[in-house]
Amino acid sequence: MASARFWVVLFLGFSLCFLTGCTDDAATEQNVLVQVGDWRLYRNDIPLDVYEGKSIEDSTREVKLYIENWVRSALLYRYAEQQIGKDNPTVERRVADYRRALYTQSFESDYVRNNLDTSVNEVEMKDFYEANRDLFTLKRTIVRVLLLTIPENSQYLDEVKQNYTLSKGDESMQHLSSLSMKAGIQFLVMPEEWSPLTSLGRYLPADVDITFGNRRARTAEFIDNGVVYLLSFQEWKGAGELAPYEYVRSEVHSIILNRREVNLLRGLEEGIVKEGQASGIVKYKN
Repeated sequence: MASARFWVVLFLGFSLCFLTGCTDDAATEQNVLVQVGDWRLYRNDIPLDVYEGKSIEDSTREVKLYIENWVRSALLYRYAEQQIGKDNPTVERRVADYRRALYTQSFESDYVRNNLDTSVNEVEMKDFYEANRDLFTLKRTIVRVLLLTIPENSQYLDEVKQNYTLSKGDESMQHLSSLSMKAGIQFLVMPEEWSPLTSLGRYLPADVDITFGNRRARTAEFIDNGVVYLLSFQEWKGAGELAPYEYVRSEVHSIILNRREVNLLRGLEEGIVKEGQASGIVKYKN
């Protein structure tokens, strides 16, 4: 392997080339960093992010690593080519297929980016949801729940317990909010959004069974290490039921855009095929 001094000298020369504006046209033999057979790695082949904005030590190390990886890759390629033969028909067919797929995918990506209508309004999403309810069947139980904690020795514990069930709706929630600072309340999950039942486990003590024998429980209470956990379930939806629109809204949006993209590309493909056939470029042989 090359010595440390070699890498420092190499990097200094590389840096000088960069500062003086080396370009592809200037990539002569003097700018070759390493050669494996007929393949050469030039100074300006090194990506900018390998060395730009780094110290000399870090840049030298990264450039060295890049060159060593390039050499490793080139040697493996050279050896593989020797073993299976240059221009191997099977490999060349795969290369051709990959090249064709890469061009097609790159073109389609650009086409979609420039032509897909990504604006989806709320009415369209709700209409799609209602027309495709079978797509939004829940696979797990979800809940709307208020989950909060309060120190077991808080003087406001009884008052909080009287309000955390939200029996008075917004009035109860506002009262809890007004108590939060002085009572030491932490709101972990809010009832405005649906949450998977299993996700509550990340907030509760490790030994708590979150399956709940009664799948329609209204409240639950746990104490762990001087902390009281209070849960007030506002609504349940079980596996197999229709998911609430609010819970799958982002999914609805994604499905609509995905279907638009599929239709856009299908139309593009059909147009290209018709144009190609009409032009006479397609010739079927016996």
